[in-house]
Amino acid sequence: MPAVKAAAIYAEDDDEGDEDEDDGGADLGATNLSEHDRMLDTILVEEELLITAHRLHIEETMELVRNEMNLLTGEREGPSDDRLCGPRRF
Repeated sequence: MPAVKAAAIYAEDDDEGDEDEDDGGADLGATNLSEHDRMLDTILVEEELLITAHRLHIEETMELVRNEMNLLTGEREGPSDDRLCGPRRF
């Protein structure tokens, strides 16, 4: 499932960021940039998860609509009103 794969990528990215935190605070600007990069990566991964979930929801909804349309089409192909009620007289 794509959500699991994206979550695994997120976990890998988070593990890689731990190396930057052990520099003893020598360069505060680099630490802030690294934190910013991790936040940006988190946002991008979560965006992909949201898009994937939305796409799956739309596909499920469209499948339901297709099934309903097939049911309605099948009902139209049944006996006609003329055969059930007889010919109309005006």
